[in-house]
Amino acid sequence: MKDVPTRKKRIYTHFFLGKGYGLSKIVHKTKIDKLITGSLDEKRMKWLHGTVWNIAKIRDILKRVSGWTKDRNLFIRGHVKEFPILPLHRDSVPPGNENVTFYLGFSFNGLVAFNIEVENNPTVSRT
Repeated sequence: MKDVPTRKKRIYTHFFLGKGYGLSKIVHKTKIDKLITGSLDEKRMKWLHGTVWNIAKIRDILKRVSGWTKDRNLFIRGHVKEFPILPLHRDSVPPGNENVTFYLGFSFNGLVAFNIEVENNPTVSRT
């Protein structure tokens, strides 16, 4: 891993979980890119700084997922077991055990969490 260039280590997310039914739940990144205004450099900076999640049109398309943290690791509950989630930025995961919500992305590296926020009213049970 030490000799791999940094551009190869980056997590590139191809799809996101959206609000919808069937295949319309899967939202391709290009659909989100079309909703962002500005030049190519401005779009890249919005992705880099996370301001893309403040755009109302994007918040209306994507679905927030509930999960929890356990010792700086992020999880969601599946039908049978819990699934570990990769945070896009490791520093954005709150320390300790917290209930959180986030946008879920799909990449070749696995499930990726974007815009992680601590939940005020916890609804996820950690049994």
